[in-house]
Amino acid sequence: MDIITSFMTGTIGLIVLIVVHLVIGSFTGWLAGNKGYESTITWFFAGFFFGIFGLLTIGLASNLKYEKQLINLSEKLEKLNINDSPSETRKSKDTKNDITRCVKCRKIIPPDSLSCTYCGAPVVA
Repeated sequence: MDIITSFMTGTIGLIVLIVVHLVIGSFTGWLAGNKGYESTITWFFAGFFFGIFGLLTIGLASNLKYEKQLINLSEKLEKLNINDSPSETRKSKDTKNDITRCVKCRKIIPPDSLSCTYCGAPVVA
């Protein structure tokens, strides 16, 4: 009787484990699709085989849909010339600390640089 009980418990445990991994894999694939990743089948298998680690990976990954929307919006703004920053970056002196900032991305750049080290925009004096 003990052999049959242990076999059933082991089989039921295995079935529960497979079902849990199927659910995690399905949720991982669904989340990947909602974030804009095209290979939802690949993400399903990542969630199925790696379990919670696959789910955490896609959960912490960047949202491609929002990035694509931001890129499209910035391209439309450039076409309409609504963008408030000029096409060429000018040096703007911060009078408090005597530092140079890029006008386009507002990051601190070396005062003698010819282009912004972060966004690559040319610096106009």
